[in-house]
Amino acid sequence: MQYFPIFVDLKDRHCLLIGGGEVALRKARLLDAAGAILTVIAPTIDDELQQLITERGWCCYQRPFAASDVLLTPRPTVVIAATDQSNVNAEISTTAQAAGLLVNVVDAPALCNFIVPAIVDRSPLVVAISTGGRSPVLARLIREQIEASVPLRFRDVAQFASDWRDRVKQALPDTAARRRFWEAVLRGPLVNLLHQGQRAEADDGLQQALQQSKPISGSLHLLALGSGDPDLLTLRGLQRLQAADVFFYPDHLADSWLTLSRRDALYQPYTELVPALQRAEQQAQQGQKIVMLVEGYQFPAEYAELQQKNAELLMEWVPAAGCGC
Repeated sequence: MQYFPIFVDLKDRHCLLIGGGEVALRKARLLDAAGAILTVIAPTIDDELQQLITERGWCCYQRPFAASDVLLTPRPTVVIAATDQSNVNAEISTTAQAAGLLVNVVDAPALCNFIVPAIVDRSPLVVAISTGGRSPVLARLIREQIEASVPLRFRDVAQFASDWRDRVKQALPDTAARRRFWEAVLRGPLVNLLHQGQRAEADDGLQQALQQSKPISGSLHLLALGSGDPDLLTLRGLQRLQAADVFFYPDHLADSWLTLSRRDALYQPYTELVPALQRAEQQAQQGQKIVMLVEGYQFPAEYAELQQKNAELLMEWVPAAGCGC
């Protein structure tokens, strides 16, 4: 991972934009949407950008960039270079980085210490897609797919979760119990109510769900790797992976499988299936959600024995990746 993805709070923070053309206008609108306060520097400024500057009351210097501009007070949080002159962009990058500032030069990743991803905006839900500056067109095409699969109403879902977050945290102080509660809510019918604009009904439903919440119980899911190709992972298998507290996997498994699980899951590689199954069973009985990847297509006989012994424990065999089983 060449770039570490972060989201920066720019609300009421000062940013420096050098450039006055169409590209600068696009960046100005993006920064404005994040609540930033801009200082714009350019010898000439297009009418639309000038109108936005006037409407927002931003500072504007209609002149060429000078190295001292990065030392303007207040100190800019980020610097955006959007000029059509490569030598000026290079000077901006060198000067800003020497001053310890975050700088982005449009269409010049080598001059940036941060890059701007393709964005799907369903605020407060925001999805960012990046190819590390290698293929902006690919990022845009992927963004189109996500735009189509994440309706605008998801902003209402995100706001709903935000509004209830503190109350749910107070009612369910245990982190694991709270995460599972939200997983059940956000995969359940309340989301459909929000998509239909029925916020009051969704509020009532969540209040009832909170009152009826039960102590967490463990589970043990085995996922058959099948052909071993992560691209053939079923939706059901992916859901199980991303809900796991503990993730058992063959110790020689490709890293591409590990990236599909929850980032905060506990990873436990194993070499022998039976001892690993026994450890997984013990942890599931302690209330944890366990997912174990098993090579091939065959249903392990040892797992069937565990199912017979643990009728009260949720256990499931999931054909996960290209399995015909």
